[in-house]
Amino acid sequence: MSGRMSQANGVRDNFLSILPESQTLCSDLLPKFEKNTWKRSLRIWLPHVGLVLFSLFYILIGACIFYLIESHEERSMRQKAEVELNTARRQLLNAVWNEDRMNRSAWEANVGVYVENATRIVIGWYNRRYTTDQTVNTWTYPTAIFFAISMITTIGYGNLVPSTTEGQVICIIYGIFGIPLMLITLADAGKFIGDGLRYFKQRGRILGLSSQVDAFFGRSRPLPVSLLLLLMIAYMVVGAILLHSYENWSFIEAFYWAFISMSSIGFGDIVPERREMYPITIAYILVGLALASMCIDTSAAYYIRKIHFFGRKMKSAQATVTDLIKLSMFLKKRYRLSDKEMNEMSLESALKHMLAACEAYEPEDINHIFYIDHPLGSSHQTNNVDALNLQVIDDGPVDCV
Repeated sequence: MSGRMSQANGVRDNFLSILPESQTLCSDLLPKFEKNTWKRSLRIWLPHVGLVLFSLFYILIGACIFYLIESHEERSMRQKAEVELNTARRQLLNAVWNEDRMNRSAWEANVGVYVENATRIVIGWYNRRYTTDQTVNTWTYPTAIFFAISMITTIGYGNLVPSTTEGQVICIIYGIFGIPLMLITLADAGKFIGDGLRYFKQRGRILGLSSQVDAFFGRSRPLPVSLLLLLMIAYMVVGAILLHSYENWSFIEAFYWAFISMSSIGFGDIVPERREMYPITIAYILVGLALASMCIDTSAAYYIRKIHFFGRKMKSAQATVTDLIKLSMFLKKRYRLSDKEMNEMSLESALKHMLAACEAYEPEDINHIFYIDHPLGSSHQTNNVDALNLQVIDDGPVDCV
């Protein structure tokens, strides 16, 4: 007994001597664990953040290229427009001051020609978005950024377009790579928004707010389509209020622009003009497109599952109808039923026939058939004994060994 006690005390002392070392080991492993967790989080977030940063860099580089090409062309074309307008103005003034050298009708006809010429020149340069006002430049770096975003997001307002051959070629190349990049970036950002909404939904359930969460998000696991539609409408209302506050638009016009932008239609009839507010407008467009991408993807996945479920049910129903037709033909042939009897057959009677058809076959003279181990004899006495045994087998239970 004393030996066992001493052995137990020795084990306890060894454990106590190891305990500080284990605590030191845990304290050494804790920073490594935290470091590994930080690295794991960095590996998760870095591709998504890198995709967003690369997209922004791609937009800024493209805007810089378009600005350098098109702004130089704009200055040269503006100088050309100024020369043509000044020439038309001088011709018109000369025609006006030559009134004394010709009769009234000839003078009016001559002046009318110069007026029409000057008007045509002014309208032509205006349609090409060139004016002689040196204080208003069409191509600036903010407008180039707005153009690059509107192009690779496939909105394409059309208020700003490249006019040079170099700019048009670069626009094609820039769009070939930029449009897929922006679509991937918006889809990735939309997925993060959807994951965030699902996280808040699950977090609300954990905190014991199941009734409030179900009332807002719905009971279904995926986000309901009605909630997504309400979210998009609310975002467009916020954008309409925002644009109405700093653009000279009515609320309906601002909401119309928000819808056109979020749906990537971009008619171009209404375009933001406040260039100092371009950062807010661009941020609103990008976030809205990511939100629209999330709503479209979630709704499409939901309805695709519904369509596949409906297709599987239709296929199962078709197979069931085919089996029922085959079974009815079998019952009609097996029991020699007429068409009238088949029409009057109820489901219960059909099930009885089906169960009867599924049972094993039993001959009618089974009681007169000898078992394989039954003794056979040639005398009349043996036959009587056999008949007696058969009677016993038929009338009462027999214990099987």
